[in-house]
Amino acid sequence: MYTELHLNVELKRDVPEAVIAVLRHMVDGNGGDESALPLPEHPLFGTERWQYMLRCDSYYFADFLAQFVARYDWVNDAAYAFATVSDLPVDLLAGNDGALYVLTRNSIVRFSSP
Repeated sequence: MYTELHLNVELKRDVPEAVIAVLRHMVDGNGGDESALPLPEHPLFGTERWQYMLRCDSYYFADFLAQFVARYDWVNDAAYAFATVSDLPVDLLAGNDGALYVLTRNSIVRFSSP
């Protein structure tokens, strides 16, 4: 799935410390700070999946002149070209259906995972 999330929030006054601890941990981890507030006791925090809720390990991009579409993997610090397009790509969009749409100068190309 190709998803990009931009989150900009303003917390209300008197936000419980447990909520602030969860948000800090999701964004920064504890950063080795042993004085950081512990996470509240909840079954969700016993799984690994919750830690990736605000993280994206990939960035998708297209090269205008070389006409390829690629994925940059933040975890492995590497880029992988996975498709070429027959026209000059100008923009990318993640669709609600999980596909990646590439807008070229003359068409829209849809890529979906197998």
